[in-house]
Amino acid sequence: MRPRLLASRWLRASRKFAGAGLALGILIGGPAWIWYSGWAERTLERVYLQTLEATARVGFAVTDVRASGRRETSRKQVLAALGLRIGQPIFAFDPYRAKAGLERLAWVKTAIVERRLPDTVLVSIIERIPMALWQRNGKLALIDREGVIIQKHGLARFADLPVVVGDDAPALAPDLLRILRTQPKLFRRVEAMVRVGGRRWDLRMKNGITVRLPEQNVDRAWARLAEAEHRQKLLRRDVILIDLRLGDRMVVRIAPDAMRRRVAGKDT
Repeated sequence: MRPRLLASRWLRASRKFAGAGLALGILIGGPAWIWYSGWAERTLERVYLQTLEATARVGFAVTDVRASGRRETSRKQVLAALGLRIGQPIFAFDPYRAKAGLERLAWVKTAIVERRLPDTVLVSIIERIPMALWQRNGKLALIDREGVIIQKHGLARFADLPVVVGDDAPALAPDLLRILRTQPKLFRRVEAMVRVGGRRWDLRMKNGITVRLPEQNVDRAWARLAEAEHRQKLLRRDVILIDLRLGDRMVVRIAPDAMRRRVAGKDT
């Protein structure tokens, strides 16, 4: 076979293989290029947004937000936490993200967020219940029944709540309060609850008397004091200290002025 004929055939075969290789490369590498270039992602996002806008035009847009259970949380705060605007496509609204936003608000303990098609967002809120004022480093903060800080300012309207003092007081106060509330009349006389040595509590009564509670069996000690108050009106006497730490014994310290008056009375 002549050399010129062989070269011609080899050239035609090379072109065929080259064409096939180019086509194969496009098939394999084309989708990757489309993806990594961002073209597909941008196209899908554009289609998604156009679809949402189309649903809004036929009535699936937010026109009403109904919130229940809020007393301390303003409507403005609710709307801001939801992250929505009136008129936006309702399918673009994420209830789970909105729930998380609401539960970051100071007064909101739990929230339920639902879409009611075609145009309404329903919000149900359970707010925190104030338990006490936590005093730390000379400053007060409002805490709930789980020891969570609600707010640090605007506390004047909560002045009737008891004060708890101590670094670990917020976490431990709920258990103590459950015991103190078993004697409502006596509990109303409590002004502050102070942690002592990270082990036990002292109570400061509204008339200035200090009540030392034991580490264990606080409920029994509190019941004994309630009984003593009922029978002897102990908290109305010239007492400055009541110590309940000694089991069934109760140690009472009289005010110095009252003691001097008693001594003077005996001498006359």
